[in-house]
Formats: sequence, C-alpha cells, structure tokens
Amino acid sequence: MSTITPVAAPPQRTGLVTDRLAGCAAAAAGVLSVVIGVLQVVFPQDEDPAIDPRTRGILVMFTLSLWALALLFEGLTRYSRFRWGAHVAAAGTTLLTVGTVTSAINGIDLEFFPVVAMAANALWLIGSIALTVSLVRTRRVRLWLVLPLPFVQVPLLFLSQMGGGVVAGLYLLLLGGALLRGGILARRRG
Repeated sequence: MSTITPVAAPPQRTGLVTDRLAGCAAAAAGVLSVVIGVLQVVFPQDEDPAIDPRTRGILVMFTLSLWALALLFEGLTRYSRFRWGAHVAAAGTTLLTVGTVTSAINGIDLEFFPVVAMAANALWLIGSIALTVSLVRTRRVRLWLVLPLPFVQVPLLFLSQMGGGVVAGLYLLLLGGALLRGGILARRRG
C-alpha cells in the first residue's frame, strides 16, 4: 500500500507591509498624484527658483506620495523572486524626499538638490525595473498591473508640469484597488 504525499505549495513571503497596507499606500500616492497633476495644470509654475506657498504644498504632497511609493514597493516583494529591487526603489523615493523637504522648508532648492535628485531618481528607476522584472518572472501577478511600474516616474517627474501626475495617479489607484481587493494575482490557466 502506497501513500500519497501532498506537494507543498511554495512558501508565501511575508513581511511588514501587507497587501492592505501596500494597497492603501498605492491609493494614497494615486490620490495625491492626481491632485498634484490637476494643480499643476490649473496653476502652472513659473520659472522663478523661489518656491511660493502653493508650490510648498505641492512639495509636501509629493513627499507624502514618495513615502507611500516606498511602502508600495516593499509590499510588492510578497510576490517577487528577489527583494533588492524593491529596496533600491524605496531607497530612491525616500532619498528624493530629502530634496523635496528641504526645498519646501527653505523656499528654494538647495545647492545639493541636483546631486541628490539625480542619485535618487537613478535608484528609483533601477529598483523599479528590477522589481518589475522579478514580479514578471514569478508569473504570479497580473502583468498589466505591474508592467507600468517603472514608467510611473516619467509622468510624475518629467511630465509633471503638463499634469502627468493625473496619469500616474490613475494607474496607482488601479494598482492599489487590486491589492486591496486581492485582485493582483494572475489567473492560472489549465
């Protein structure tokens, strides 16, 4: 008489950032990004290096959205093969807040801001690409939800004056909603 041994499911990664927290973070970043995008279209920024009170408000909202993105990246490690991409992306968004906070407080970008911003943006981009590759390789998540992840940076930073935050924000709201309702996992065929 032979016994059948059940095959164990692959271990589920756990961490401090649950799907619920990651989903809320994505939704918060999404809402903030949409608001920032609308504000930048309605009230275009001028070329004056001095930061007015409205721009300070935008910088504060952007800072909060960057911290929320760091939580989102860490939360997505639950589905990835390796975690370093999320850690690097989260480090990039968090480092960028050094520049946004000091600019908001001082009313002008400090001399070190370009160097910090360049390093932070590179970390954010490299990390989000690595995280996306890791997520795609697991074949556990819906591709349409994670493939745009590295491209969020483009509308948030480079198309911000044209309201790019609205596009990025809508994507983040979709991703957050999927995480909150458990809809991030890919459907298995077969």
